[in-house]
Amino acid sequence: TAVKRPVRIALAACGILLLLFLAAGVIILSCGVRPLSMEAGDAMPQEKDFLRVPGWLFSCKTDLRDASLTTVGEHTVEFSFMGIPRRTTLSVADTTPPRFSVKNHGVRAGDTVSFEDFVTDLQEYSAYTPELLLPGNIDAPGEYPVTVRLTDAAGNQSEKNASLFVFDLPQSVVLEAGIDALLCEKLLQNAVPGATFAEDVNVSRVGEIRTDILLDGFRIPIRLDVRDTEAPVALARMHHFKISSGAETEPQPADFLAEISDASEVRVSYEGTPDFRTPGTRKLVLILQDAWGNVSRVECMITVTDGETDATLTPKESDLPVIS
Repeated sequence: TAVKRPVRIALAACGILLLLFLAAGVIILSCGVRPLSMEAGDAMPQEKDFLRVPGWLFSCKTDLRDASLTTVGEHTVEFSFMGIPRRTTLSVADTTPPRFSVKNHGVRAGDTVSFEDFVTDLQEYSAYTPELLLPGNIDAPGEYPVTVRLTDAAGNQSEKNASLFVFDLPQSVVLEAGIDALLCEKLLQNAVPGATFAEDVNVSRVGEIRTDILLDGFRIPIRLDVRDTEAPVALARMHHFKISSGAETEPQPADFLAEISDASEVRVSYEGTPDFRTPGTRKLVLILQDAWGNVSRVECMITVTDGETDATLTPKESDLPVIS
């Protein structure tokens, strides 16, 4: 019995140690991590914030960088202690009213407005319901008071006041195709005093252009109606031509022109039927008509010689430059 007593004591001590170890493990597993609560929009907690005792060997298995964890509601966060899984919760609440700034807004009379036109720097982390409170009639030019109200899903509400400026603007501004930027700006200011283009416009082609103008600090959409009302301009190769009556092919109208300038396609034709067979000097008229019906005329003199060669258009010798 004297020999067995130390063995019993050792076994009892081991049992007690085992029980203490198991008890410690149960305590660590049950109390090692704790649930957390946070306000929507605050900084996300770190792994150590979930530990009841700093330094405990818990490793977080949930990616705390996941943006879904910042949405309002209760989220599960998983940890592991020596391979044993453990879960806790992260509760995200929204107790703060929506935070935002407002700006004044300008529109053309008759245009619609929405709350987005007045709201800037919106900070809200749950669903919200917007309200835009306007006076009964905003069709006439002038300044009108506006109230913007936002209510989030938790019932938090905030509102701010702004102003709506209504301008009497034309539905469109007519511009001539092909004019330069300086003239575009001048024509715009003739139609809308004080306005400037918000960005460069290209009026090289006929058609409709939708762009923005700046007026009293507001950016307002406008339509540009680009038209071609100017007759084509052309430069003749020479004002006096010489051609042989025996030429195999007759010249085409465009052969007499060196350059044509217009905003649309130009068709060149003869006025009447020219006589390239009877010798003599006579006037030749070219008709230039663009795609929009604008017409111009170019006159030149042509001399038909009595011969069977020289089928090219050549100027009279008296028209050539003199070199000394």
